[in-house]
Amino acid sequence: MEAPGSRFFFWWAYNASEPNLKLKWDLIPLDTQILVLHGPPYGIGDKAPRVNDVGYEHTGSPSLTEKLKTLTNLKLVIWGHIHGEYGVYKMPELPNTILANVSLMNDKYQPVNKPMVFDLEI
Repeated sequence: MEAPGSRFFFWWAYNASEPNLKLKWDLIPLDTQILVLHGPPYGIGDKAPRVNDVGYEHTGSPSLTEKLKTLTNLKLVIWGHIHGEYGVYKMPELPNTILANVSLMNDKYQPVNKPMVFDLEI
């Protein structure tokens, strides 16, 4: 399933309020196996640099994180919105699910990240 949307981040594409994002995530079928997103779940590959006491801000959607925990058949979740967080992630609640920020660009908008390939048994 493809699900565009991300929490407000400057004036970038697919911005939505968290209540509106939750409405989108609620439409994701419980038997979904592959999920293609624009923005990340909260706390997973969602750190954006900020001038604050920790040096970053979590930009992901909390309601998306909660929705993912209900998708027991989920094999793969990909997104690319936060370029500087390129990589593969895990959630303890979904030990058999690959979560990945697959952005080809780095945080300076240079196309330096390699495409990712996933071998899934579906």
